[in-house]
Amino acid sequence: MAILEAREITKVYKTKYRTYPVLKNISLDIEEGDFVAIMGPSGSGKSTLLNVLSSLDIPSDGDIKVGGTTLTGMKEEQLGIYRREHIGFIFQNYNLLDHLTIEENILLPAALKKGDKKGVQNKLQTFAKELEVTKFLINILMKSLGASSKELLSFVLLLTILLYYLLMNLQGI
Repeated sequence: MAILEAREITKVYKTKYRTYPVLKNISLDIEEGDFVAIMGPSGSGKSTLLNVLSSLDIPSDGDIKVGGTTLTGMKEEQLGIYRREHIGFIFQNYNLLDHLTIEENILLPAALKKGDKKGVQNKLQTFAKELEVTKFLINILMKSLGASSKELLSFVLLLTILLYYLLMNLQGI
């Protein structure tokens, strides 16, 4: 079974005077362990596809299943809970809070989730040790980090809380 299944995904944006078809009948399956790159020129719909596959945006037509759960037709509140519990994101601007320490940024999403917070802290310590970044967790504020450090932190954050899949929207890779 695919971890992500998308069938006949279409996304159309409409204004008063014009219709903009962005995605046209896209179907794909992503199996556990797959590494998928979505590439194309600026304006080709890459970010729109990622937003639709992650339920940040709703397709105009088509069906999406993640881990066997159908996302199409869920209410916004249900989608928000599903994203929080099952989908990891790394955005181009990382969406980290500058006034928090690295550890606080990583543990913040875990605090919003129901579950074993101590287990999340233990998992964080394990990943941080493997990546040799343990000494930076407590003492460094986000605003003092460069882009590559924020990128590494984003990966640690998602490895700590990730359940199903990770969507990244990064430039220059």
